[in-house]
Amino acid sequence: MYKGLGTCVSSLSSARILSILFLFLLAALPTSAQSTATLQGTVSDPSGRGIPGASVLATNQATGV
Repeated sequence: MYKGLGTCVSSLSSARILSILFLFLLAALPTSAQSTATLQGTVSDPSGRGIPGASVLATNQATGV
């Protein structure tokens, strides 16, 4: 059976759009794993004693976050 030009063009466009979306999703995967980190340690005074309940604020100096 004969397919009109419009059917071929829309199939091609759909395939292109899906390919582009797939590439964007694939490119986003490595960046999503870089948003978290874990810090561990002990806050102590100058004599070396631990300070219970101390708060620590970590800031990325490059981004300010």
